[in-house]
Amino acid sequence: MIPSNSPSSETRHDTINPQLIGFILYCTRQKSEWPDLYDEMCRVAGQGLYQGLHHKDLRNLGFSLSLNHIENAIQTIEVVTNSRIGRKALS
Repeated sequence: MIPSNSPSSETRHDTINPQLIGFILYCTRQKSEWPDLYDEMCRVAGQGLYQGLHHKDLRNLGFSLSLNHIENAIQTIEVVTNSRIGRKALS
């Protein structure tokens, strides 16, 4: 589970690919609450609705929507949006 304090030093805003930041912000315009946000991200990536980015492209940018990597995805989303969705998403 993601700690309740600030995200780890591994994920900092300045280390996230700008295209990935754009993808996250694009998705959060439509949905901002978990699990709706997760569903929206999967839909957008599945159809390549943001700059043609699909799941494979997101993985190449270091972002996976796989449930095996969901904690990392949540941490990245939190860094980009400055919101805390981890506690709700993982409960």
